[in-house]
Amino acid sequence: MIKMRHAFTLIELLAVIGIIGVIVTFALPALSNIRKSTIENKSLANMRTHSSMLNQYSADYRGTLPFLTHPEAERTILRGGGQAVQSRFFGLTQYWFIGLTDLYYGSSLDLDLFAFPGQGGGVYLYSSTLFTSHAYWNQSTRNTENTRQWRAVKISQVRYPSSKVAYTESRDRDDATLFPIWSNHGQVIEGNRFGFGFIDSSSRRPRTADLVLPYQSGDGGGPQSSLGEIGVAGIHTVNGVLGRDIK
Repeated sequence: MIKMRHAFTLIELLAVIGIIGVIVTFALPALSNIRKSTIENKSLANMRTHSSMLNQYSADYRGTLPFLTHPEAERTILRGGGQAVQSRFFGLTQYWFIGLTDLYYGSSLDLDLFAFPGQGGGVYLYSSTLFTSHAYWNQSTRNTENTRQWRAVKISQVRYPSSKVAYTESRDRDDATLFPIWSNHGQVIEGNRFGFGFIDSSSRRPRTADLVLPYQSGDGGGPQSSLGEIGVAGIHTVNGVLGRDIK
């Protein structure tokens, strides 16, 4: 006896398509969240690597942290990975990896390591407070005309290693660089849940409410400035290496 195969009716086919559509609708956000989480975790791992490098550097250079631009020079040439860049003094915040890649990264300028790995990833920003005196980050002692406050810092001077940022994430979007930044009134921060690498080689993504307000005029502006007169969390710590970036 010949058995007839059951064929889908049009209604059944439409029902199957509808079910698949519902599954896709729920699955896509979940997949997107998984991808976002993977990228963010990789970024935190990158910053742990760089923070560990700082500890190695300090062991190699009598306890000091990277101080690669000259305070008296109009520009310092940083070389690494077969590249060279002319940097302002505070430009070390953005170009630190070029000056260190030959010594600590096998001469490889891998942006998947030195920049946020997601779409529009900007380079990790090295804290300006790690190559300037803590006096420069206090309103009562800052002297923008005295470059003696721009000098090497010892890692032993960092008072709160688990709360003092070494690296901050940045992102590029629409020809603008985004990083955690307060308004002139000190109340608004752009972006949410940026990641930070800390001196103790940890990294995490704290809540905005847990971040300490940075030094509001940033690195002071002027011809040697990197980010202008804006305060960026983790980069412009009040009281420098003696201060905290996380409450």
